[in-house]
Amino acid sequence: MFYQDDRVHLYVTDYTVNKSLFDYGDKSDEENEGGTDDTFGFLTRPTREKRAWQGPRGRMTLQVTLWDPHSYYARENVTEDGYILLRNVHIKADKMNGLLEGVMHTDKKYPEKVDVRLLEDDHQDDPRVVELKTRKREYWRQNRTNKRKLAEDFGDGDDGKPKKNSKQRRKELHRQKKQQEQRKQQQQNKSLQREEGQSEIPSTMNKSNRPNPYIQAKDPARGCRKISEILPNESHNISLPDNIQYRLPFQCVKYRSTVRVVDYFPPNIADFSVPYIPEYSSVYSSDNEDDITPETPGVRWEWRFCLLVEDAQILPGQPREQIKLFVSGSDAEFLLKLDAVNLRKNKEAFIRLQEKLCILWGDLEERKSQGMDTQQKGPSQLPFTCCIKEWGVRCACRTDVGSYHNDGSDRECAVVGPEHNRECLGWERRFALFGTTINEE
Repeated sequence: MFYQDDRVHLYVTDYTVNKSLFDYGDKSDEENEGGTDDTFGFLTRPTREKRAWQGPRGRMTLQVTLWDPHSYYARENVTEDGYILLRNVHIKADKMNGLLEGVMHTDKKYPEKVDVRLLEDDHQDDPRVVELKTRKREYWRQNRTNKRKLAEDFGDGDDGKPKKNSKQRRKELHRQKKQQEQRKQQQQNKSLQREEGQSEIPSTMNKSNRPNPYIQAKDPARGCRKISEILPNESHNISLPDNIQYRLPFQCVKYRSTVRVVDYFPPNIADFSVPYIPEYSSVYSSDNEDDITPETPGVRWEWRFCLLVEDAQILPGQPREQIKLFVSGSDAEFLLKLDAVNLRKNKEAFIRLQEKLCILWGDLEERKSQGMDTQQKGPSQLPFTCCIKEWGVRCACRTDVGSYHNDGSDRECAVVGPEHNRECLGWERRFALFGTTINEE
């Protein structure tokens, strides 16, 4: 279960397979590979196993998003590993990956009607519940049998070291092949005759430029664009008759890019989660926001932080184009797979967030805390592919909006500040990260 504002995300299963559901993978590989999957060396095996997916592996689980009043009831009554009955679930295909997901909206005719029901003891004789429990027992019994067989097949070898399973052997062969290709490419580059003063040609096989395999982005069919291509996007240029040309301040478009994090804000990651009051979120201004404290009645927590990113690979002589990616709300929850809480009081959540971010940006936090140059690429700052969306906000030069004029009319007007320039159309371009998630398995 995940909580998000007035929504609740349930992950439910009836222990049957559907090819249109998300594939949660095979846990056997994860358990046999152990610590070898920790690219950065920041995570320990017990920590990974503690956070591992607890549900059935494979395509058996459906995500259902609940809105009020269903979400309120689920938040107060539904627990993990419980049996529930859901009615009037709208099944649809996700626009990004085409996989099935469920939604339970508020009933327009009966807005207080709740379609979530707990199956208590008096429902245990229901044939559907009996069949469900039978499938559950059979699945976990088979799962334990597979574990024992794996322990026999991939136990300790004669030298006392764990044997490698087939996936590990394939990864080892693949790694050796890549190393051979990289050495061959480097030798070819060194053999090239260059003019005096010409910089060395970068190797295309440089491992540090490969996208982080533990970070996945939606919409893989969309081609990646560099930040140096996104910023001067030609589609923003508009030409009208009579040779009238201007540039749109922003467009509501989406991109896919391979980037590297070079800085973040706020500087203390304990401030990545902020308190807010849902019922006043639409009317609260930034001035009132300082009055909200963790002790304020009805307060909730939301992710809200910013990443400074640049292109994964910048050739010598090219400018280092950078953009700020805002990360908040459900996009941040999808990225971290964590609920926002008070990080200053919840030490366990703070440590889990640190481990997640280590996968995202390597040792950037440590380098920043030590006062080192975060703009310089570090040994563990692997690039990653992400989804970026562009939108616009009111520009700072529009300091006020009025609705009264000297002529007595009530048409809307904007009052501009001293920093206003003639080319400004009153909007500021912004970018946000979305559809990107950190996988630890």
